Amino acid sequence: MKEGGRAVELRLSKVNMSFGPVSVLQDLDLEVYKGEFLTLLGPSGCGKTTTLNLIAGFFPPYTGSIEIGGVDVTADPAYRRNTAMVFQNYALFPHLTVAGNVSFGLRMRATVPKAEMPKRVAAALDLVKMGGMQGRYPHELSGGQQQRVALARALVVEPALLLLDEPLSNLDKNLREGMQIELRNLQRTINVTTILVTHDQEEAFVVSDRVAVMHEGRLEQLGTPTEIYRAPRTQAVANFIGRMNWLKGRIVAPNTFEGALGGGTNLRTPVKTQAATGTEGFLLLRPEHVRLSASPTGNAHEVRGKILSQVYLGSVTHHYVKVGDATIIAYQAGAPGAAMEAAHLSWPESELSFMPATDAARRGD
Repeated sequence: MKEGGRAVELRLSKVNMSFGPVSVLQDLDLEVYKGEFLTLLGPSGCGKTTTLNLIAGFFPPYTGSIEIGGVDVTADPAYRRNTAMVFQNYALFPHLTVAGNVSFGLRMRATVPKAEMPKRVAAALDLVKMGGMQGRYPHELSGGQQQRVALARALVVEPALLLLDEPLSNLDKNLREGMQIELRNLQRTINVTTILVTHDQEEAFVVSDRVAVMHEGRLEQLGTPTEIYRAPRTQAVANFIGRMNWLKGRIVAPNTFEGALGGGTNLRTPVKTQAATGTEGFLLLRPEHVRLSASPTGNAHEVRGKILSQVYLGSVTHHYVKVGDATIIAYQAGAPGAAMEAAHLSWPESELSFMPATDAARRGD
């Protein structure tokens, strides 16, 4: 089935899921295109892993439907769906060799002649850079190697959907970052429709074509990493994706925001918005777009504040600046500069956005 010229591989329609009295998913609608890498992103308990398990067929939804390749599979168990999953703990069989683990799915599905299995296993291991490791056992492998074997086991059955349940979360930072790039390149090479679950924003942005941000069982926003970061539609999305400065106020004239920051400090600045004059809401400003200076810059819209603290993180320093009764966070590359108690804050107007209070409180799309 095609939607807007693109083939839809997966469609979830009005999916609801509850465990006893606890509602886990609420009216979830989601389409994933063929060959796309989509990430379900959100905090713990938001419903992303439940969504993945429903797609895999580990249990049926309470209400709603699931289609794979245009076929309704809502009532089909996992073994009847052309999906494969890589679990967070890899779930390798300790008594089987690498070859035994990778060929397990092929043997269970019985769709490949036995004589062809070694060739398919070797090809899958080559894809994940584990060629020649067929005779080893899981306990003889590093965490990263075990992750590759688990991925090969999923890929060898040539699934319509590759499902990844936080498969990189057990790796150390450097290895994890390297595997993110490898995973993305591999997915592009074999063009398998892939759905990843993670709570790590950076990981989602590195690997994904689109990101589905979830919050309390609802799909809050679906879009490209750039769209999600630069134009969050709800407060839940803006707060989860990076850090955000929220300055309360209202639109006092077309494309003009004004807010009282307390302590006699007022902020009036241009902002591109379609909101009508009088609309209450928030001026949104990412910390990396805040400029700090020890002296006035001449910017007509700058404000003066007092530095409360500085946190040095190696590549960047986080500055916490009190402006009136508000605290504005500013990121600057590198180590802190010369000590200064007072700071003048400014920003490029192009990086400002305005979110009406009604949108900030809105749930989902």
